Amino acid sequence: MDLLFFIGFTCIQIIIYFLLRDHLNLKQKSWVFLLGASILFVLGGIPILINFFKSISTNTYKEYFQNLYNNESSLHRIITLWFISSLFLDCVIGMVDYPGKFSWFHHIFYIFNGLFALYYKGTSLAFLLSPIEIPTLIYAIGNMFPNLRSNLLFGTTMILFRILYEVIIYIYLMATPNMPKMYISSVFFPTIILHINWIYKWATKYVF
Repeated sequence: MDLLFFIGFTCIQIIIYFLLRDHLNLKQKSWVFLLGASILFVLGGIPILINFFKSISTNTYKEYFQNLYNNESSLHRIITLWFISSLFLDCVIGMVDYPGKFSWFHHIFYIFNGLFALYYKGTSLAFLLSPIEIPTLIYAIGNMFPNLRSNLLFGTTMILFRILYEVIIYIYLMATPNMPKMYISSVFFPTIILHINWIYKWATKYVF
């Protein structure tokens, strides 16, 4: 079933891309897939985040995390398949239409993590990290619609969600029993280093 969803989502996104293709410049083309993926990922994480903050207020976050890990939502699984399809297409079509405008390392890294979450039925738990896609969404909107671009908003949300929020979630996950802690750590540290590097580049360009 996952394969059928993946093929279907891939076909839908190819159709959407080629309907828009002739109306977009090079930079806009390179953000079509990530714009759609980030919108779905952020929206899909809203219920998770609401319940997460409720669990913090009642000190039941450990039980909530364990429940997420043991009870995957079909919706989150479907969005994850769309997300993987978006990254896959960004690589394949990007090689032809906008070479050099996407990151092989970034996409392969997140495709692998998406596949890992699918295999272990942990996609709902992964949606705890949906806020880290808010900067991507802001940046994608800014590139698709230049009049809406805000470098300050992008950088601020990068610091808030891709550093502070990530660290907070990592601490809570490490404090929760029966989590795949080795895997979480192996993902967290390369990711946080990458994000610190991105923020440093942003700061040197727009702040200092």
